[in-house]
Amino acid sequence: MNVGQEIKRVRELKKMNQTQISEQIGLDTSSYSRIEKKGNKLTVEQLEKIAGALGVGVLELLTGEQPAVADSGRVKELEERVRELEDTKGLQKDLITLLKNQSLKTD
Repeated sequence: MNVGQEIKRVRELKKMNQTQISEQIGLDTSSYSRIEKKGNKLTVEQLEKIAGALGVGVLELLTGEQPAVADSGRVKELEERVRELEDTKGLQKDLITLLKNQSLKTD
């Protein structure tokens, strides 16, 4: 696999253009374009900057694979917390609607 092709694939998935990435990593757009086309002669520093701008890990750009989540227990905890917050949000909306209705009845 060509690293440049993988960088391009991820960039397009993130719906970013070459100018956005090149500005974030401090390269002119034509230099960044060459990286995507050839993908070779990248320094580790450039690869790290590109990965950071894309919001992925260097390993993902090198292998094309997303890393497995190491702590599935923590992920489950966070998913449960998100569900709790969504339930709370629903209750708050119901309460606001109830209070508005009561306010309209007393006016």
